[in-house]
Amino acid sequence: MSQKTRMLSLPVLSLGGVWLGLSLGCFGQGLELPANDKELLAETSHTLTLESLDALGPHRALIQATRSDAVGEQSEALELIWGGWDTFQATWARNGTPTRRTLVLYNQVWAGKLSRMKEWPDSSLYIGELGSSWDAYTRVLSPFAERMVLDYTETIEHEGRTAWVYQVSLAPGADPKRGLVPKSLSGTVTLDQATAVRLNTAIQGVLWDAQLDSERLVTVNISRSEIGVSPDLAPPAPSSQR
Repeated sequence: MSQKTRMLSLPVLSLGGVWLGLSLGCFGQGLELPANDKELLAETSHTLTLESLDALGPHRALIQATRSDAVGEQSEALELIWGGWDTFQATWARNGTPTRRTLVLYNQVWAGKLSRMKEWPDSSLYIGELGSSWDAYTRVLSPFAERMVLDYTETIEHEGRTAWVYQVSLAPGADPKRGLVPKSLSGTVTLDQATAVRLNTAIQGVLWDAQLDSERLVTVNISRSEIGVSPDLAPPAPSSQR
């Protein structure tokens, strides 16, 4: 039996899929609750954070988003190698070109352009930067937030972990008086049952942009792999440091 989860009119960060998973996590990691517990979903308003990623454990992630409209096409990507708060590497790219990287190794920090990374004394600034920029899902899909529907379809195993797969769609609703107007939304989201982290995501949406008098196509794709595998990271080569 399918279960539909409607995104409620809460702050943009509170997406339906996030409520589903974090409602489990906040009552105890690994606690298995029925997938059709609608009351639990409705009561839960937590959001994914870096703490959620850390609860998943070491892993690799590729988070990609695109935007295409009358102005042109833009893309962004974040490749994250996560070992924990003191061991991770984040590489950002725009339009297919890597722009900067942050590498944290046991609280030693290097950051900057890939060809000219500088060592810094404090990792907290760069953890904050990652925390404010990793969630392209929330940022790109925010115009759909009040009408996004997740329809549970199946339970699968992802690298030995139980995961829930949801079909994404757009609920009927009135167009906003201003701003971008949602026209269509489709795709799938696979959530880790224990932590709510998005293991796989492939979503496409169409918005009407009145200012440009044209449609805007947006996509979000997320994949996570090597869950539980500690990353093999090393300091940057001396030639790339300054």
